[in-house]
Formats: sequence, C-alpha cells, structure tokens
Amino acid sequence: MMEAAQILQEFKDDLKREGLLIVPKQEWEERAVANDLTKLQQRMLKKLALTYNEILKAQLLPVTSRQAIDYWVKNGKIKENEFLPKTPSHPKRVLTIAIQRLRNEY
Repeated sequence: MMEAAQILQEFKDDLKREGLLIVPKQEWEERAVANDLTKLQQRMLKKLALTYNEILKAQLLPVTSRQAIDYWVKNGKIKENEFLPKTPSHPKRVLTIAIQRLRNEY
C-alpha cells in the first residue's frame, strides 16, 4: 500500500514540476472555446472595418442580431461617420475604432 502512495506522490510531483494540471474534460473544452473566441476577436480587431456578420460572429459587442446593431445606429451609439460606405464588392462596414470605443463603454 505504501508503494502506491509513493508512486502517486511522485506522479503529482512530476506534474507540478512540468507545470501540468489535471482538469475535467468539460472545463478544458470551455476554456478552449473561450480561447478560440479571443483569438478570433483579436484577429478581427486588426482589420480597418467589419461587417455586421463579422461583429456578431466574433461577439465583439453585447448584441445578438443585425437589428440590434441597426438600433445602436439609430440611437447614436454607432455614429454615421463610423462606417465605410457600401461598395459593389463590400457591404456597409463599421470601423473597428468604433467597435473598440463601444467595447470600452460596455
């Protein structure tokens, strides 16, 4: 019995020394999803401007629909001068400067 306890303690010591942890699978998956979202957000915020769909996909603002973004525009939270105009190759896009400002406010 003593050997098993000693082996277990050595295993724990090895984990600590290597900086490793044992965590439940669900917790690991939740952290992985959060990490992926953070990477996506960082990548998106490097762009000059984003479409409504990009904003929603990266969860950059506390809104869940295009209508909510339109509502923010109507109420002046997103100003008309914080957009790139619509072109044949690009839809109307919100400047990332505006998104960063709103993220700091909310």
